[in-house]
Amino acid sequence: MFNLERRLRYWLYSEPTDMRKSFHTLCGLVRNKIGGDPMNGDVYIFVNKRRNRIKLLHYETGGMVIYSKMLDRGTFGMPIPGSKDVVLPQS
Repeated sequence: MFNLERRLRYWLYSEPTDMRKSFHTLCGLVRNKIGGDPMNGDVYIFVNKRRNRIKLLHYETGGMVIYSKMLDRGTFGMPIPGSKDVVLPQS
């Protein structure tokens, strides 16, 4: 069913993303801007300009999945380039 694990590779798209985008448009960003293959099993992370919404795009056996979260308050922190930080909510 839904399967996000540590062993997967996670890619953060560095530009703010319009959260109205869905499967096809996010796949287009992966192909055209990141240079990745949305069907390879990696997880692609997109954050909006205000950093209060996030979407994860992931292909699993049987189809594409989008995980989406909107914070009630605060923002998602952004990792320092080159670090192995994760994106966590900030107050």
